[in-house]
Amino acid sequence: MLDKYNISHVGKLKFITEPFLETIEGQQVLFFPYMIKNLELPQRESIPQQLQSISYLAESTNKNEQKSRIINNLLASYTEKYPNLLVIHHYYLHNTQFPGQKSRFSYKDIALSEVFLQNAQIKMIS
Repeated sequence: MLDKYNISHVGKLKFITEPFLETIEGQQVLFFPYMIKNLELPQRESIPQQLQSISYLAESTNKNEQKSRIINNLLASYTEKYPNLLVIHHYYLHNTQFPGQKSRFSYKDIALSEVFLQNAQIKMIS
């Protein structure tokens, strides 16, 4: 299955470097890797309605906040096109914290928006 995607490998260890969509037993599954190759979007792309709350990231000079903006827009484009998506990812979620920790994750940590958790149609596995 993975042979048809842009995947680098060392021996039997394979690295997914671009998001890819696969149907597994009738379920649309998005593999959304942490280190996405060629991660860039134009400065003035349209912001999906569900992500209006993070539109301020477009003005940020912080490199990680810019990456957060890009990955959120990319994931939003997939969830709009495939509303019942299962997303397998390796990102923090903005404004969440691990049990026992005082700090919360922010977009400076390269994080997905918590609005994806509020969408009852998509499922996320981290």
